[in-house]
Amino acid sequence: MKSKFLLITFISTLFLITGCRRTSVLGELSQCLEYASKYGEDAIAFSSNQTKANCERMKSSLSTYIKKCDFNDASEKADLQKELDDEDCSQYN
Repeated sequence: MKSKFLLITFISTLFLITGCRRTSVLGELSQCLEYASKYGEDAIAFSSNQTKANCERMKSSLSTYIKKCDFNDASEKADLQKELDDEDCSQYN
């Protein structure tokens, strides 16, 4: 459990640093960072309290992050989409 929490924290930090690439308008970059931050917060909440509601909240914020942000690397976006698709919230109460 602790290793999962650390992994989620690391990945969230990585997304905040490298995941978003919106250069046309500073406001868009800021918004993308907010989406990444929201996903990080939801992932941490889910890792500490694995409920169906927290899982769905995490998946929703990840989906928003994927849809609204540009990525430096297409494989990063594909990896995130796979993570989103693979997470099954029905296994939680």
